[in-house]
Amino acid sequence: TTTTTTTTTTTTTTTTTTTTTTTSTSSSTSTTTTATTTTSTSATTVTTTTSTTTSSLPCLGGWSGPACDVAVDNCNPDPCSGHGTCVNGKDASPPAFDHFVCTCDDGFASSTCSVNIDECLSQPCLNGGQCIDGVAGF
Repeated sequence: TTTTTTTTTTTTTTTTTTTTTTTSTSSSTSTTTTATTTTSTSATTVTTTTSTTTSSLPCLGGWSGPACDVAVDNCNPDPCSGHGTCVNGKDASPPAFDHFVCTCDDGFASSTCSVNIDECLSQPCLNGGQCIDGVAGF
């Protein structure tokens, strides 16, 4: 990451000096007025460059960032197939930073809740009844 900041400051100063001279003689009076304006401008430019070097070494499982100090959110995106609740490994019991745990909704199974449990496999219907599998029931 490289950040460059440039700041420019311009200062303008204007000074006006007025001089009035009066000359008198026995027969007349003369007045002369002179105005002088001086303008000065100064500019200052400051440039700051900041560079951040990221580590090229891989972090251990569950960690990321330049100093490997950011815990990875293993639940983003949701690995539980929309049929369960994801618990990030660091919040699991016991904590583990390189995995996730899905708590599946009723009727779903597997580590990612992607399998609809077939409740008809146990042949729950008696007397020749036909079993039709549903979600969390038959």
